[in-house]
Amino acid sequence: MINIQAGKRYRSIKTKDIYVILHTGLAARDSGQCLIVYRRAYGDDKTVWIRSKTEFDEKFEEAPNHEI
Repeated sequence: MINIQAGKRYRSIKTKDIYVILHTGLAARDSGQCLIVYRRAYGDDKTVWIRSKTEFDEKFEEAPNHEI
């Protein structure tokens, strides 16, 4: 389990793209499920994605300092 924090950057294990965390929050209808709000760190794509923390932990890893 990774320590997810707003402002930190993470790398997709599958695509190797770098993403930045915008916010963390709780699902309104799901009893306390933690959600991660993030977007691509570089480029013009401002699409925002939302995943459960569980799924994020499975698909992302912290980006090494030299990739930030």
